[in-house]
Parts: sequence; structure tokens; C-alpha cells
Amino acid sequence: MLPPANAAVLADRPDSFVWRWTPHGQYTAASAYRSCFLGSTLLAGAKVIWKARVPPRVKFFAWLAIQDRCWTAERRRRHGLQDTDSCALCDQAVESMEHLLTECSFVKEVWFKIFSVLGWVQKFPPPQLSFVDWWLKERKSFGKLQRKGFDALLLLVAWIIWKERNDRIFRWKASMPRVIVQKVVEEARV
Repeated sequence: MLPPANAAVLADRPDSFVWRWTPHGQYTAASAYRSCFLGSTLLAGAKVIWKARVPPRVKFFAWLAIQDRCWTAERRRRHGLQDTDSCALCDQAVESMEHLLTECSFVKEVWFKIFSVLGWVQKFPPPQLSFVDWWLKERKSFGKLQRKGFDALLLLVAWIIWKERNDRIFRWKASMPRVIVQKVVEEARV
């Protein structure tokens, strides 16, 4: 609340009471809330991630992954935390999130095994699309109920791939692609 002396000064300036975030110039709580998001951008796939039927840790990982905020070898090298940026799964290319989720030869074999079991070989990730673009494009080809399962499957596979990558780096344990598929099935049951 303004002291009476200041209120008189402000009353002389008519533009001081105009709320600039509504057409009529009056303050509303809704307009104040909307003003908090001015200039923000939408993240493709974020809403789908938070609605997916997967554990919260998988949702959080996927949210970080689509923003390229996971600490891959490429990112750690860029920040001077390690000397090499080669992929822990294939050792053939720079380890970025895009590489880990769709481009890695090991990961391609995992995707192929999963999709061939389900009869979805035509859904295999093409090289020209990013993981998010591929996912959002392919999910449109399913009905509403199947779409939820497809979303959950893709996020679980991405999560298990990330865990396999971390097992190789931090625990010196490596699994074959068929074992990764079994881990996806186990995680889906949980």
C-alpha cells in the first residue's frame, strides 16, 4: 500500500495505473501469470514426455535428453572434463544425445530387434531425422491407445540405452543388444 503522499503524486500520472498486459489496462491474475511466460519457447515433445506412462526418472531423463542437457562424452570434452568424445557403445563416432538415441550402430541394432519383434520394422529411425522429430512423426501413425504404448516404449528404450552407456563407463559392464531388449521388457513390466 502506498503512503498518502506518494498516492497523490501517482494520481497526477495517468499512465502509472495502466496494466500493460491486458487490452483494457486492468490488472488480472491471469494476465500476470501469462506475462511470466513472455519470450519463452515451447520444447517439441515436452508435453508428450510428461504425459507418458513411464516412471518419473525416465520422464526427467527424456526431458533432459531432448534439450541435449545430458552429460555425454561430447559435452564433457567441450567443458574440458575429459580428453576423448568417442561413443561408449560403438567407439565409432562422437557421443552426442542424437548419436546415442538413433545413430549409434549398437543402438540401431537394439531398435531393429525391438521393432522386428513388434512387426514395426518400417518405424526404424531414419538418418535424416532427429530423435524427437522421428518420435513425434511416427506416433501420429498410431491410434490413441497405441500411441501411449509407443511413447512409453520409445522413452523406456532411450532410458535403457542411457543406463547401458553409463554401465560401460562407470561400472565397466557391457551387455549385448538382446540383453538390452530384455531389460526394456523388464522395465516395461515394472
